[in-house]
Amino acid sequence: MLAADYTDDQPEAVFSAYPGGEAHVPLGLAVHEEAYAWSLPGHDGIAGFEFTVTNRGSQALRDVRMGLYADLDSRERNDPTGHLDDDAAIVPFSVLMNPHPDTLEGNWVKQCVETIAGEVAVVRDANPASGRPGVGLVPLSHTTDPLGWLVNDAFPGVREAREGARAPRRDTTFRLYVFAPGAPPRQGGPPAVDQDRYAALSGAFPTARTGQPSDYAVLLACGPFARLEPGQSLRFALALVALPSPDSAAAVAFEARMLYRGQRLDLEPDVGRHGSTLAGNTGTNGHEICLEPPPGVSFDYDPHCPQKFRDDPLLVPIQPVEPPGVASEEHYEPGRCVWTDLDCDLCTGDDGVDTIRHWDLDTRLPPSPGVRARSADHAVRIEWDNAPEQAIR
Repeated sequence: MLAADYTDDQPEAVFSAYPGGEAHVPLGLAVHEEAYAWSLPGHDGIAGFEFTVTNRGSQALRDVRMGLYADLDSRERNDPTGHLDDDAAIVPFSVLMNPHPDTLEGNWVKQCVETIAGEVAVVRDANPASGRPGVGLVPLSHTTDPLGWLVNDAFPGVREAREGARAPRRDTTFRLYVFAPGAPPRQGGPPAVDQDRYAALSGAFPTARTGQPSDYAVLLACGPFARLEPGQSLRFALALVALPSPDSAAAVAFEARMLYRGQRLDLEPDVGRHGSTLAGNTGTNGHEICLEPPPGVSFDYDPHCPQKFRDDPLLVPIQPVEPPGVASEEHYEPGRCVWTDLDCDLCTGDDGVDTIRHWDLDTRLPPSPGVRARSADHAVRIEWDNAPEQAIR
């Protein structure tokens, strides 16, 4: 793992000469970037990236969009013009995982299937017979706001809390756009000024026509995010993947998604009877999130979503029974989280998962050692134990 930190108000950014003579106006943004790579066979052609963008300024930013522009090529190392005969495509993929039935109170059942789906932007040699590998850009995840799931305005404060959501409720706003770096802007070429760059992130800028050999680049965009207050952060994750063959894009993209998905752990005791409609601590019985509102937001809500028995067409009674009519009410406030069935879906939050470690999939890796640092006169002494060696014996 490598990390980098940078801001948009450094002299290198403010006083650089930009194409067209446009001046750079800082927004007060700081970016923390992390990059990951693996040597494990099957994962050694994947590089993961995660960006955290923080508003260090004094004003709120609104209608925020984030993205990454990647000029991808497929060519021989010693062929300086090999990138001019590439092809670009957006390839969808979808994999069904872990099919299983789950029940509530022994009377209601739903067939649960987790779908890992998405798209990958692929740049490869236009001549399939060349045998050259391709490269892909895979969107993975971005910041969401669970307040967007609040739908029952009968509870006090719900409408105001939902209207204050600052991000989409699902990380499904990714879009992939293809540009031709050698073409003029608005004729398939990438944008050259900030106004056009924002339009490109919004999907309102002309893209390149694919299907003919050319030089192609890809823009990954996500959003919009309603606002970014001073001190708040937004994040998004993606992967760059090497494709050993043009037909491997979907399979490699799925592996990248699984790497980001990482380890899903049940570390906290599961409290309450399995199958109970009114218990779901630590991610059981459909309670997928321990919801804590942000500072300044409070409301009342039913954490068990009784309306799912009425509204979910896939949740069916095993035998003729009336939907449970017992409602409850919890007060949500900053400093305290409540395990909640916020999406009204039995199949999310049914496995006791309370901790997710992204990018951590190879369980054969030893644990990290215990580390401590001691300051001295013009020096720092770093000490660590031999826990990794003990673990693999």
